[in-house]
Amino acid sequence: MAGEDLIGTWRLESFAFTDEAGSVFHPLGERLTGFLLISAEGYLALNFMAGERSRFAHDDLFGGNAAERAQAAAEVVSFAGPFEYDGTAVSVTVEYSIYPNWIGQTQVREVELSDDTLILRTRGAKKFGGSLRQGEARLVRA
Repeated sequence: MAGEDLIGTWRLESFAFTDEAGSVFHPLGERLTGFLLISAEGYLALNFMAGERSRFAHDDLFGGNAAERAQAAAEVVSFAGPFEYDGTAVSVTVEYSIYPNWIGQTQVREVELSDDTLILRTRGAKKFGGSLRQGEARLVRA
């Protein structure tokens, strides 16, 4: 598969993490939304969020109380940066992320592509939600 096959807009269908015992964790719930954008210029932007989100009490983009802001952040996974593709995995040098610890790091996701379905998996188990789990995002071409 050539890297050109990845370029485009991908709509999120599912996002889950599985531990060694087979227990599945849906950090954004089972009703979620999001996109993965992969550009021909070599950038990848991933933005996923819970589908059912609480609104802030007031319409102020930079407002909200501490609890509202914390809840809003907990309902989003977002990162972006330049990427490389080696035929089996994408490696993203993170320039921005809702999770600040990833900024400046390289995030690697194994790739499985068939027809118009793209599956991204973490390489091995990582600590997510307090447990070692392997993550998987299933997307369809938009």
